[in-house]
Amino acid sequence: MIIQCSQCSAKFRFDDALMREEGVWVRCGLCQYEFFQCHPFAPPVGASDVEEIYIDRETDIPDAQPEEGVDAEPVIKDDVEDMIEDIEDVGASRKSPAPGRLRILAYALALLLVLAGAGFLAFPELGRQVISEWSAYLPWIEKEPPQLPSVGDGIRIEAVKQRFVVNMFAGNLRVVEGVAVNESGHPMGRLQMKATLVDAQNNWLGEKRAYAGHVLSDAELTALSEEEMNRRLAGPEGSTAPNDRIMAGGRIPFMIVWAAEPPGAAKTFVAVVAVERLPQ
Repeated sequence: MIIQCSQCSAKFRFDDALMREEGVWVRCGLCQYEFFQCHPFAPPVGASDVEEIYIDRETDIPDAQPEEGVDAEPVIKDDVEDMIEDIEDVGASRKSPAPGRLRILAYALALLLVLAGAGFLAFPELGRQVISEWSAYLPWIEKEPPQLPSVGDGIRIEAVKQRFVVNMFAGNLRVVEGVAVNESGHPMGRLQMKATLVDAQNNWLGEKRAYAGHVLSDAELTALSEEEMNRRLAGPEGSTAPNDRIMAGGRIPFMIVWAAEPPGAAKTFVAVVAVERLPQ
């Protein structure tokens, strides 16, 4: 008789003499699926009332000539060791990784990636060192660009203070002043400073720029118009102190004036926005 696997639909010849009165449990040699083969003339019974027989497909048996529509001749196995050897020999070239193994590998890879990301966040210096060492072997890893010196390297800002002066034209002025010190070891020139205003949540409100070397007196801050004050503070060469050449170790004052500042200003940040290195 011909039986068919209910899982993969493979067909086999089955010896009628092996059929029990109610039926038999069989295992497909192709997909290893177990199913109950009922006797064609007997009503179905429970699994506990029947015996189990293993059938296996083999294509290298000379006298196994399948009939039309039949895939191969089954071979009955009673010896467990022979059954395992035949499964390995016949199915090794056709087996694919089980879905459960693939799922475990995917989970393991995801866990490694999460741990690596957490390690880079916890130890950023170590992460950058690892990336730098492996970038030569992994060309798709972008190398970190070299760190360029900031604009204000070598310029130290000290004695910064701010105050308010009432101007007869513009009303209240915020006056930011301080001293810049050249600690670069070589002459510098055309130093330009920037004052940035932020609110209590550190949101940017605006900024003003002025060249160093200009300081206005209180009388000038009170009487000059906003346009004239901006003009006095805009010259790159400096008026109170020369800004065209600041020697190594030299000090130069600066002043930045705000008129009609934006509402909500809470803090002021001062920084170097431009400077030129001069030949010795």
